[in-house]
Amino acid sequence: MDEPPVAGPRDVGPGEAGSGEPALEQRAHVGESLNLLALARASGEGTTAVPGTYLSVRRVAGRVRERTASAAWLLVLEGRLIVDLPHGDFRILARGDALHLPADLDMTLQSVEGEALLVWRSSTTP
Repeated sequence: MDEPPVAGPRDVGPGEAGSGEPALEQRAHVGESLNLLALARASGEGTTAVPGTYLSVRRVAGRVRERTASAAWLLVLEGRLIVDLPHGDFRILARGDALHLPADLDMTLQSVEGEALLVWRSSTTP
């Protein structure tokens, strides 16, 4: 007696049942790439918010006093930075180094040998 054919694997297109991918109308929108180094350089001495995110970028050339409004992460994209903290404490950060900062912290940021380009990640809503 002949057995009924067994359904074998077949190519399933995106969005089709069994593809493991959501249908096109359900896929998340992927934004455009953004050069954070260029944005930080263009920010002058101020802080520039990255629209729609919790991120902001900053260029530091020299010494700048800063106070955190909320807890934040600081990441050095380029250069070296001295973070002068209260009570004589300090941290020296190089490219790729990150530092968690509590809310309401008074500090001084100082670039070492030129400028430092930074990314801030705030815990506040964008």
